[in-house]
Formats: sequence, C-alpha cells, structure tokens
Amino acid sequence: MVIGCAIKYLLFTCAASTALAIVLPEESRLIRIPMTKQYDSLKGLQRKRSTKLYSDYGYRYLVDIAVGIPPQVFELAVDTGSSDLWIPGSQCPDSLCPLVKFNEANSTTYKATSENFNIKYGTGNATGKYALDTITIAGATIEEQQFGYVSATNNILTEVTSLSGDEVATTNETIASDSYYHMNEVYGDSGEIIFGGIDKTKYTGEIIYVPVSKTTRQTSSIQTKTDYGYWQVNGQGVGVANGVTADVKLDFQETVNLIFDTGATLVVYQLMCDNFPLAYCSVAKQNTTIQIMMSQSTDSTTEPVTMHIPHSDVLIPLETSATICAFGIVPVESRYVIGESLLRSLYQVYDAEKK
Repeated sequence: MVIGCAIKYLLFTCAASTALAIVLPEESRLIRIPMTKQYDSLKGLQRKRSTKLYSDYGYRYLVDIAVGIPPQVFELAVDTGSSDLWIPGSQCPDSLCPLVKFNEANSTTYKATSENFNIKYGTGNATGKYALDTITIAGATIEEQQFGYVSATNNILTEVTSLSGDEVATTNETIASDSYYHMNEVYGDSGEIIFGGIDKTKYTGEIIYVPVSKTTRQTSSIQTKTDYGYWQVNGQGVGVANGVTADVKLDFQETVNLIFDTGATLVVYQLMCDNFPLAYCSVAKQNTTIQIMMSQSTDSTTEPVTMHIPHSDVLIPLETSATICAFGIVPVESRYVIGESLLRSLYQVYDAEKK
C-alpha cells in the first residue's frame, strides 16, 4: 500500500516488522534517519487533537533535525497525522517551552515572516509565526524551508516534524516524494525513516499498494473542499481470527476512511470495541490476529487487501514488568485511526507520485 508526502498511495506488507517510508527513484541516494523511542512516565491515556485521536505519554518516536547555519540540533516527534514542522523559538518563555529553543539571532540564514502560525491539539496548542531557514536531516539539506517558529505553547512539550499531505501542509518543500517508516516491536527503543527507497531486509512477502482516499474539509461556513488531506485509505471491514479465516467479521456497508497516524499511540476504531478495556498481558500468547480489510477503490464489495495484526501487538504494558496491559484499540463515534499499536507490525511505504 503506498501513500506519499502529497498523499497518493499507501503501501503495506503483513510482515513482522514495523515501518513507514518515503520512496525516491532507484538512482537517488537513500536518506536514512534513525528514530529513538522516548519513554516518559505513563501518566495515563490522553486525548490528542480535536479529532479525538489518542496518544499516551509513554511513547514518542523522535528524530534529530538541524535548523539554521550554523546548525542548531533538535529532537522532533514524527507525526504523519499533522502537516506542520515547528520548533520553539527563543522568545518562548521557559515555563511554556522548557526544552531546547531555537535562537534565530545565531542563524545567518533565518528569515522571519509576518504570517501567523497556529496548530491545535486536543491537549493543547502552539502559536507563533512562520519562518524560513535551512533544514538539515540525515545529511540532506533544504534551503529556505518554511516552519513554525513557536513563541507560546499550551500543554505541549515536544516539537513536531510532520509528514502529512501537501494539501493540508504549509511547507513549500519536501525532502522527497516517498518515504519508509520503521518502528520496532512494543519493547523496542528504535526505528528508522528512509527517504528515497525501500529496505527489503525489513520485511518478507509482497508489498501491496492501495490508493489514498480523499478528504472533504470545511473551508468556510458554506463551502467545502475535497483533497488529499490525510494519509488514509478506504476501509472495508474488520475481523478477528485464530487462523487465516476470520472467525468474527464485520463488513462495512460503505467504505470508511482509515487514517494512518504515527503520532497516535493507539488505534481509534468505532466498531472494534465498546470501551477502553484492560487485559492480562498473558493474553499476548494467544494465537489470534486482528484483521483490517482495505479496498483498492471506493467500492466496498471489491476483494479487499487485508492486514493481519497479531493480538499481542495491540496490548500495551502499563509498566515494563506489568501483568496488566491496556488494549490498544479504543472507540470513538466517527473516526478510524491506525496508530502505533498496529503500525509497529507493518512495513509501510508512502509514495507521493503514484497516488
């Protein structure tokens, strides 16, 4: 399944590894970006953004990025569910931006703009101005890249680098048109993003491409716009199986949009469960899988592409040695979000050109 930086297609394999990627022409140099999994004390599960995504304070995937000349290095959270790169500026008070801040006076390539920057999350927001500067990541450099220079935050600590679609993004450049994203298993502490290609050693089987579905967004009180707004595909149904065939299966009457969001720890699925349950971690030993069926068109009757996710991968230990786990699928009324608890079982390629 393939999805690109401009959101065209999303690529999946039902492999035992987790990854997300951006793909470039074969003759191009691969850009490999290591990710680290940052652990905070698990303070509970928090709603993320106004779209009712979920995230927990225990896990964040971070990459190193340099801003300005000479470079100032930051650790940024990777998020395919939002569209803006932002970092805290020197004008942000320590009480609001307690981590490393960007000092624009020390960058010879920094350019300020008068355009306001504002991004909202369910748990808070970040505000400031858009700015331009040289961005370097894994040795690749983009000059005059637009980003959010943040002067105030509310209940947000980690700056964000986003890999959502061009239609909702405000940046004027991207490193590449495709990407690969790899997150390790639940106890893993690292992963990798590749811009420009696919690492065939990270998966087994065949990569299957599924088209990205469009989003209809409200642009004013009376107008809407349909475009590629999220990394999302057409969902046909869900199931639970002890073997290859689903023992319990639910087919949707119409396809629904499944959003792939690396910034969300959990899976948000309206019909998967009635509440947010806890379970004994020993349940992970059961040989059951969760199946998510995706369509290669908007027709819910076509032969689906099916993801097979081990039951163990959606159990999240509340502590390192915990016997009680959280179930990584939670319900909301109208959103279907595939977060880290399932993405870590998949090898994904996001291809902007193939749509």
